[in-house]
Amino acid sequence: MDVKTCINSENIIFRSSRDNLPFFCQNLIKDKFGLELTCQILSAEGLFRLAVPKWFNQDSDSKHNAIFTIHPWTARDVSERMPIIKLELERVAVVDEVLFWTCSKKNFSKTTYGKLALKSKGYAMTIV
Repeated sequence: MDVKTCINSENIIFRSSRDNLPFFCQNLIKDKFGLELTCQILSAEGLFRLAVPKWFNQDSDSKHNAIFTIHPWTARDVSERMPIIKLELERVAVVDEVLFWTCSKKNFSKTTYGKLALKSKGYAMTIV
């Protein structure tokens, strides 16, 4: 299996032909590390089909994050539970099971999502 970690984000990119991959990964983590975790598996095909907002990842002076939710939460669930964003500082779009979020780098610490990034586990999501 080809495996690569993704920028210290708790995300792993890999190639596999195994069936029931979430169950396999959860059991592997439990057996090796004694941790019971929920694994969210997204296919490359599914990611490439996402209708990414036109404004996302366009400005080099901005910070862009794709926020993936962890089952049983959905992107809509997380979005509805988040405090209201500061429209003058940040943009958020829910696309399928992903939240796309952008803000200027200089205003990151003032944004709603920026302040919550450190608490992401409480919102059942991982940020890339």
